[in-house]
Amino acid sequence: MQQTVWKRAKPRLALLGGEPGARNEVAPALALDFELCAFEGARPPQALLLFGTPATFREALLDLRARSDVPALLILDEAGPADRIDALEHGADDVLVQPVDAPELMARLRAVIRRVVRPAPSVLRAGDIEINLDSSSVRRGAREVALSPTEFSLLTVLARSNGAVVPRARLIDEVWGSERQASATTVHTFVSYLRAKLGDAGTAPVVRTVRGVGYALNVG
Repeated sequence: MQQTVWKRAKPRLALLGGEPGARNEVAPALALDFELCAFEGARPPQALLLFGTPATFREALLDLRARSDVPALLILDEAGPADRIDALEHGADDVLVQPVDAPELMARLRAVIRRVVRPAPSVLRAGDIEINLDSSSVRRGAREVALSPTEFSLLTVLARSNGAVVPRARLIDEVWGSERQASATTVHTFVSYLRAKLGDAGTAPVVRTVRGVGYALNVG
């Protein structure tokens, strides 16, 4: 029997500011440990890497902090001690000066995320459904529910949304990712599997369909 291997998700990181050449220079190394994403995308970043100069970083940090409190590491083209102190006081969580060593940069980014991001709970609850993330097991009331890895991932994404509607596109992205083709039909099929295994009676579905949008887990 083939053993299922669960991969830990990479922290999401957005790169902002500076010249494209500076961002492209570090992006390949960062992509090994981080999921590079858009700052204002559907799945927000867990950290920002901001590029600036002594003449521009203050305004950039003020603009950033007016919109977001996500942890940010600032890379400056050149800077003295006063600039680095000023950057920290304007909202940067850490500061590096070019040239930057890639291993040190990644270690500092991980440290910034650890300081800010609290560990996720190991058990999720939605109504009478209990999801144990450590053992990848599910119970509904006193009954244990056997799910496939894909069904478990789908239920977990829905449960994390706490009853809010999850669009189909997001489900495809988070459950199947870029390694496998999936469609709205695929999602519908696995939602049907999930309903059957959770014991859906049909009158008050555990997984609710929002036509034209996506699905939501009934948590009441």
